[in-house]
Amino acid sequence: MSIPQAQAMLPLNDGFDMPQFGLVSYRNDDTKVFKDLLVERLQQGIRHIEISDLFGNGSFAVESVLDGDLAIERKDIFITFKIWPKNSKHQELVDSFHESLHFLGLDYVDLLLIHAPIDINNRLDQWKALEQLKSDGVAKSIGGCNMTHSQLSNLIKVCTVIPAVVEVSPRA
Repeated sequence: MSIPQAQAMLPLNDGFDMPQFGLVSYRNDDTKVFKDLLVERLQQGIRHIEISDLFGNGSFAVESVLDGDLAIERKDIFITFKIWPKNSKHQELVDSFHESLHFLGLDYVDLLLIHAPIDINNRLDQWKALEQLKSDGVAKSIGGCNMTHSQLSNLIKVCTVIPAVVEVSPRA
């Protein structure tokens, strides 16, 4: 599979663009296999990677992209980060994200997603945390994953910032 260097971009509702193709850094305990695959896809032109708290290999991905032999400049790669929201209130989510940024060696992410709307009691508070992180400039765009139509509808009724992306995983 060969992806052109200048890949198609998708416009988001907040004025930013997102590469149409990307690579999810799903959990893989074999660091060499993971890095080799990522470097191969980057050489093919992929410029969008998705990392997650839950997968635990985001630092390998960022290192492969920004510090590896390819040494792609940060401005030339689109990084999506999925934060795990379980039992997190507003400030806890903000602090957790800043810790992740520091650990990854990043100043910002292009897209910050709540990994899943599992925390019923704190769901709106968590969205407000994402809005704050966007306002602070450490997340250019924000969105959610694995939300039901009802959850998304309820969020849109009360949020200040409309999700730029809603990622849906197919059910088997």
